[in-house]
Amino acid sequence: MSYLGQVLNPEWGEDYFQGMVRCHARGIQIECTEGDLLLPYSELVVDPFNGHENQVYFSHPAFPGAWIVVETPQILNEPAILERPSIKRQIRGFKIQSPENADSKNKNPSAAFSSLKWVGIFFGVIAVISLGVQLLLTGVIGIISPSLEVEIGKISLENFLESHSATPFESRERDYVETITKNIYSTLPEQTYQYKITFVEDKTPNAFALPGGFIVVTSGLLKFVGEDVNKLAGVLAHEISHVEKRHGLRTLVNTTGPTLIIQSIIGNDAGIISLVTKSSLMLSGMSYSRKMEFEADEMAVDLLIGAGYDPIGLKAFLLQLNFLSGDGVPEFLSTHPATDARIKRLNQKMMRAD
Repeated sequence: MSYLGQVLNPEWGEDYFQGMVRCHARGIQIECTEGDLLLPYSELVVDPFNGHENQVYFSHPAFPGAWIVVETPQILNEPAILERPSIKRQIRGFKIQSPENADSKNKNPSAAFSSLKWVGIFFGVIAVISLGVQLLLTGVIGIISPSLEVEIGKISLENFLESHSATPFESRERDYVETITKNIYSTLPEQTYQYKITFVEDKTPNAFALPGGFIVVTSGLLKFVGEDVNKLAGVLAHEISHVEKRHGLRTLVNTTGPTLIIQSIIGNDAGIISLVTKSSLMLSGMSYSRKMEFEADEMAVDLLIGAGYDPIGLKAFLLQLNFLSGDGVPEFLSTHPATDARIKRLNQKMMRAD
């Protein structure tokens, strides 16, 4: 059964996306024209009604700050939800109105208007707070020097490799990846970082960037893209863009919160390193915000064109991921969300670049 719903996120201010919500085998999914969003049942957080009788809020730690809001609480009666003990425990004790009762309450226009008014006020306050926090984070990130950022990335890589052994790939494959990386990097007007590629044996097609210019590439990615140089260049340009935009550092600062902010302001590099050491494993599995993914894609198109690669390769890679999203690439998709929306934005960017 389908339900009317919305995707909300304070980062977008008053913007929201509306679509149809369904309970799929893997999670709660909303289908919007801007792209689909799937929240897996595992670790799904349910806030029944969230103070409003006719709304249910779903969130997930993989997509911080985002909610799928369903206008009909009867979604909590779906078998796919009730058969999961962790979700059932969250909604225990909540009485769900029958559709008839809900309809009768909705016939009161003043009550409906009042509800919408308070929802608007709530998200308005959240947006203001979010703007203030973002300004503070921007200031903190400006304080952290590139050399300290490299140290943060180095520690994060070392911690990651404790559970994922680096693989000595064949020199041909290594030279192939490093040459593409160098070609893309050379187009940057300011070369702040020295990029280092680390290969790991993992069948999942994946690549991710750590602060300071460290990029991890799996064997599964090389197999996934095959001999298509433009696809591989597209992935590498996207990851380089995350580094250049300091998205990893921004996510780390945003996640670790006030402690890192204070350490940065007082200039305590040792305190920052200590804090990062404790939380650095998070960086290898981080989920970037929708805005960061769009920024990295747009910058990647410019880098690819400057380096002589066809940016259509990045789009082809995302289309290939979408096609196989049900067969073995959930990990990559979980850290690179909203693939449909990214493809749409890439089309717009490439049209402007022509």
